[in-house]
Amino acid sequence: MNETRSLATWPRSQAAAFGVALAGMAAALVALAADPVRAWSHLLLDTFYLLSVSLAALLFVAIQFLSAARWSACLRRIPEALMATLPAAAVLMLSLTVMRGVIAPSRHNEPVASSAKAFYLSMPFMAARAAVVLGVWVWLASLVRRTSLVEDADGGSIHHQRIKRYSAIAVVAFAITFSIASVDWLMSLDAHWVSTLFAVYLFGGLMVHGVAAVTFVAAVLHSSDRASFVTKEHLHDLGRLLFGFSTFWAYLWFSQYLLIWYGNIPEEAGHYATRTSAAWLPLFWTNLIVNWVVPFVVLLPRATKRDPRVLIGIASTVLAGRWLDLYLVILPETTARPQFGLVEVATALGAAGLLIGFTMRALAAAPLVPANDPFLAASLEHST
Repeated sequence: MNETRSLATWPRSQAAAFGVALAGMAAALVALAADPVRAWSHLLLDTFYLLSVSLAALLFVAIQFLSAARWSACLRRIPEALMATLPAAAVLMLSLTVMRGVIAPSRHNEPVASSAKAFYLSMPFMAARAAVVLGVWVWLASLVRRTSLVEDADGGSIHHQRIKRYSAIAVVAFAITFSIASVDWLMSLDAHWVSTLFAVYLFGGLMVHGVAAVTFVAAVLHSSDRASFVTKEHLHDLGRLLFGFSTFWAYLWFSQYLLIWYGNIPEEAGHYATRTSAAWLPLFWTNLIVNWVVPFVVLLPRATKRDPRVLIGIASTVLAGRWLDLYLVILPETTARPQFGLVEVATALGAAGLLIGFTMRALAAAPLVPANDPFLAASLEHST
């Protein structure tokens, strides 16, 4: 069947993607020796970007199972493939966490007043937490993927129920571990800054990230002859999710900014004082435009949410916007002004190569349509 045809005809594209990844990582290693703080900062940015899209894909699958969604059953291989980058990203993040103890990139060198906070942010304890958090994520993603493939071979409702149980565990574990990771890896770059909304803000961005990635792959497959099972109804639903989560992210962006601006507490306001300074202000507003204004305006009409070309363009814009959002979270803490050069391009291309390569390899490793899913027939017949 055309719907189940493997994507094993992509070996050259996969090889090219991994080649770009290797070249980017090699350039990043060279940059670590020449300008360690700058290179480490961008490696952190791009690694967290990879973790974000992989985790969001896992959450996408979990939410569909827990809500007993039927419309998305035939699309499940897409988020499963996007999860494939998670182990490599986990190794990179653990390495960067350990390296942080040596490089310690921060413009905030004042000692932390609280001894408890200083201990919590100490390198051995932080590295141990990173190992546990990353291990839990990789373990849950592997359980979901492996059980999904077993369901293809064996059938039976028991495998569907197992994925549902794993999904429930994943959602709860994610809420705890992602909050820890957000503070450890990003918020602690300025150990004096406090925001009770920060982890939720990053969660909002993560969901936009994942939906944009799934939408992009689904729209590309729809435009090819490899996946005729992806219909305009599926694209419409993905477009609505992208529209909704981009607005959810904007709500969190505005909420965090407004509360900190209104409260004007020194340990909170300094974060935005830096990002609204002359050097960073153009990127600060571009972030809002790219991540919310553009998708909101373009996806408001029904017709655009059903047009694969429009969805590819908007999903690409949002994926680039997610990088910019993380750039504004990380880089102002390690450098005085924005910089865009070979280091930035090399690390970004390396991360993109890893994501594309692992995703294409995972798509080629199994039939595009998950066989024996009890909701598959309803998904293939889905209409709005």
